[in-house]
Amino acid sequence: MALSAGLAAVTAGSAAAQNQPEKPPIAAYRSSTMNGIQSHMGAIRAIASGDVTWSGHAVGHAEALNALAMSLSDIFPEGTAEGSRAKPEIWQNWSDFQSKISGFQSATEALVHAAHGGDRAAIGEAAQAVGQTCRGCHTDYRGPAPN
Repeated sequence: MALSAGLAAVTAGSAAAQNQPEKPPIAAYRSSTMNGIQSHMGAIRAIASGDVTWSGHAVGHAEALNALAMSLSDIFPEGTAEGSRAKPEIWQNWSDFQSKISGFQSATEALVHAAHGGDRAAIGEAAQAVGQTCRGCHTDYRGPAPN
């Protein structure tokens, strides 16, 4: 919990330092979570492509992605679109949104399994499947960055 609050504070502090309006705490937290997902995906892609030699790190990144995936339903309470890229359609189509989260969770579970196997090609294929679930949700439910 303290780490979560710290990450939200850092994100909010960064916005203030750049003369941008501060995000509401839930929007800052959600943004930090999504940035974490993006960072772990970047590391997984670098491992799968062979750009880095730390294939033993794949399990940690995959497990972190899965843990973040499991938190997603919690970080979209109704009425929290303000200051974020979350579209109101999330709450208007909650069951579809939840279905997309479930698909992301399943894809990250498959990525964990592939990472434990250690085969770079399998890790790459599983990472592509995760990326497809990200795009599927973002296409419908992520709006432009707030001003």
